[in-house]
Amino acid sequence: MSTLQEYISVIGCFQGCLLAGLLIADGRMNTASRILGVICFLVALVFLMPFLLTHAGNDAVARTLGLVFFFPVALGPLGYLYCRTAILETPLVRRDLLHLIPWLFCYVLIADVLLSDPQEMAHWIAGAEPGSLRLQITEYVPVALAYAYAGWTGLIIWRYRRQAGDNLANFDPSVFNWLLTLQALSLIVWSLKALPGPASAPRVFTDSANLFLIVLVYAIAIMQWRNPQFFSIPNLSEERSRPVPENSGEDISSPEGELDPATRAALFETVKRQVEGGRLYLDSGLTLTRLSAATGLSKHHVSEVLNRHAGKNFYEFINGYRVEFVRERLEEKTEQTVLDIALEAGFSSKSTFNAIFKQFTGQTPTQYRKALAPQNR
Repeated sequence: MSTLQEYISVIGCFQGCLLAGLLIADGRMNTASRILGVICFLVALVFLMPFLLTHAGNDAVARTLGLVFFFPVALGPLGYLYCRTAILETPLVRRDLLHLIPWLFCYVLIADVLLSDPQEMAHWIAGAEPGSLRLQITEYVPVALAYAYAGWTGLIIWRYRRQAGDNLANFDPSVFNWLLTLQALSLIVWSLKALPGPASAPRVFTDSANLFLIVLVYAIAIMQWRNPQFFSIPNLSEERSRPVPENSGEDISSPEGELDPATRAALFETVKRQVEGGRLYLDSGLTLTRLSAATGLSKHHVSEVLNRHAGKNFYEFINGYRVEFVRERLEEKTEQTVLDIALEAGFSSKSTFNAIFKQFTGQTPTQYRKALAPQNR
């Protein structure tokens, strides 16, 4: 074992156990935090593998090595559950146990080898050629499962982002970018480990993958511990579970089930007039459901006129008004702080405001105000 591997293993194991304890035991933590704590603990145990390899001549150690070798397979299912519970703030349910099946399947594949000849298992993990076709297949099962879960989780995150944009206005879009980046980096880690084979990858690839793993998991864990709601999207779970009325406005639909352009234009003016006249965008709790109730239109029709006529989703439509409100206030030489103006405009928090303002203007609020300073003299 190289000196670099020793450092990576010791640091990774210690930091993983420490973060796992903080995320699981801290009373402030939510379900997502505790799932991430379990992930950190499994990663910490994986970093013990180099030390287990040096003592693999003992059958008990060799069997432990075989068990630990497949712990990374659980990161895919647990990563999916973490992203889902972090975004939606929903508890785990009994059917979530089904996600453990792929992990347990790996142990079923090698159970007889692990029990009858643990030294063969240890030699294979150390880099020896697999002694059977089953071990050859098993070598790539973890990679295939990791790719499948990373792809599936990425698709779910993308779907949540679309649903949030269609129904909510007060959320930080960078949350989804962070989690999608997490999945991309996960693929990089597994790709490095799979060159040329998961159990026989060159040291440079293994070391690089493990470094990625430390940075990836532990950076997310630290953010989660500092702010358990960092990745949560308030009200998204409620909006997703809200039933759509069966009579959602087919009376004025075209035969294809969509509103004709003239009807969409007329309904858009109705929505626009209500939002501007009633200054509904100043309500930080405004959602598509509440806008639908205020206009007397169905959610389906409001969403359709925004998407097809205005070319915007609900998030873009409402926050366009809010950002313009802030810009106008800043140009008036007001003594209010930027945060006070943002909260008055309907933004729910400083972080959400900063992210949305930069997305719409290309500048941070501070940069925008400084750019106005010479004009206001």
